[in-house]
Amino acid sequence: MVGCSGNTYTNELYFISTRPNQNGQPICGSLPENPYGDYKIQATLGKYVASAANGGHLSASGTSANDSGAFSSAYVPNAGTLQLARSNQYVTADQSGASALSASRATASTWERFIIRQKLGESQGIYSIKAASNGKYLRVGDDGAIENDATGFRFVKA
Repeated sequence: MVGCSGNTYTNELYFISTRPNQNGQPICGSLPENPYGDYKIQATLGKYVASAANGGHLSASGTSANDSGAFSSAYVPNAGTLQLARSNQYVTADQSGASALSASRATASTWERFIIRQKLGESQGIYSIKAASNGKYLRVGDDGAIENDATGFRFVKA
């Protein structure tokens, strides 16, 4: 085989993206990541996200950080998981978006992945949370239930 370099397209992309650049900066920029660690989640309206004791339905009903549960945010490729610390259950968003979110899964799979990013046009520390199960953003419903639409949330260090 004359003329074959042995490189695959993946190798070529790696070499191109990591080669020295004239200005010393990487050719490929870094993408934003979820905030990782332990947090209390606060809706922009001021209420904290709490979980029902019996089945884990989430609602923005806590009037103070003490009224809410702590959530552990952990990395999964291209997203993250949210796990309610007191029950060790993962937050899940059904694919249809018809049910309120709940902390009711023992293991994290497709419906337990969330993309959390700084909300555009908002002050620093306000995030949009998107369910990877259906690509819909979360919002606080009229009854306080956390549903798949769009609102901003604060991650307050636990």
